[in-house]
Amino acid sequence: MDAKPLLPDGFHIASHFENYIQHIGPIEKNHQSLFAARLPLLLREGKVNNFPQFIKEVLSNFQKIHPLNLSKISCDVLIFSSSRKPSFQPTLDRLGEKLAQKDLRVIRFSPDRFETVNPSEKEINISSFPSMSKYIAFGGSTFQFLLSFASSFLDMLYLQFRSQKMNREVQKILNNPFSLWYQLFLSRLRFRSLGHLLGLLQPKIIITNGDHVPFGAELALLGEKKNIHTIWFFNEHPTTMVVPIISREVWVWNKTVADELKKIQKGNMPLFTIVGNAQIDEILKKNYKVTQQEKHLKSKSFGKNVFLFLSEYDQNPVLNTGDLMRLSLEWIKRTARLFPHWFFLIKTRPYHEHISIPGSEDMQNYPNIKITHEELKNLLNWDNLKVVVACGSTGLYVSAGIGKYTLRFLPSKYSTRHRIIDEITVPIESVQSLIETLRKLSDSTNGKPKKGSYHSRDVFPHKRHVLDYMEARCFELLNG
Repeated sequence: MDAKPLLPDGFHIASHFENYIQHIGPIEKNHQSLFAARLPLLLREGKVNNFPQFIKEVLSNFQKIHPLNLSKISCDVLIFSSSRKPSFQPTLDRLGEKLAQKDLRVIRFSPDRFETVNPSEKEINISSFPSMSKYIAFGGSTFQFLLSFASSFLDMLYLQFRSQKMNREVQKILNNPFSLWYQLFLSRLRFRSLGHLLGLLQPKIIITNGDHVPFGAELALLGEKKNIHTIWFFNEHPTTMVVPIISREVWVWNKTVADELKKIQKGNMPLFTIVGNAQIDEILKKNYKVTQQEKHLKSKSFGKNVFLFLSEYDQNPVLNTGDLMRLSLEWIKRTARLFPHWFFLIKTRPYHEHISIPGSEDMQNYPNIKITHEELKNLLNWDNLKVVVACGSTGLYVSAGIGKYTLRFLPSKYSTRHRIIDEITVPIESVQSLIETLRKLSDSTNGKPKKGSYHSRDVFPHKRHVLDYMEARCFELLNG
């Protein structure tokens, strides 16, 4: 048996969030920015090391541009995406277009875009505005900017005081006052600019991809204050990283996700609506373009079974997934030597194409292993793709949803278990287990190794009709 190494404290990050929330005090009080900024704070994003760097970053946010003329713009539905992740942004974009085609006023935005979605006779007309991250554009003023600066300083002092009761690991993460001050300052700016924006637009529904992400957290809190129906389009693992939920409603894949969130939710229980997974629907449509790189990979894999591993490496110093990826690639390399008739693909995380995965330095020595940056939806449509593997990626759920055989690497006793993934994957706890599984998959007379039993309709509800359910729910709310 392989030795099971101790993995870094980053794999206990969910408990860090739980400990943080427990000690920052009531969310309803004056320090809501402590709640809204918890993700960049605890993941050390946008780290600021000293006072001169802090001042430089603060001043970079004070960039006056001409205020937008939003006096004639209002909307029924406001849709926010925190990034371009394929698990949610394409779905939310298409939902906005479907609603606009039914004559609803839709505005969608992310940190780098702000646009109205208007139907025309033949196509959707998108009107773009300057970046949402420009605070002054949305009703800001020099006075409010300075007020946010001062308020965030008090927030930082309050957080440092409250952190004395947190566990040592969390205290270490929060030991830089300049990073704390800067992230709390940004949250204060978001509260002011988004509050002004909601006052102008008067949306009836706000849909975001999370109460735990910047912008999404502030929108959930402001929406509750302004009595707007807020919806979290949930595409995460249900862990203590994502609670407490502030939104009034949460759209989830299936009953398992809803049940897991109910177990850990603190405070008011939101309405859980099962809508299914739209990413699965998108892949089943097979509506995509084959790139030259993909054609080259396909030619390399011709006549072979394909093994796809989904990397989860992102360089975050707190999550520290490097050791896990290095060990996973070691298992794959040892297995690839024994299975030359298999083609092993290592897929990078979306938008991490230029980041080298730990353990991939000697890949040139393994002719049947290739690293790829192709989109998951493309690779999952390969006929010779026989198995999809990851340590915990939600891509496993999507892969199982279109009928692919899925394995989950569990190389350490500290590997986090997720019921939503466990019920659709075969656990692999050693390289010997991986080798034996591939032998069974290679032998057609033996058939596939037995998976956990589950009812597909329960685990993957509303398949091929997910966006229809989302659209119908919006109209139900607007007409209710």
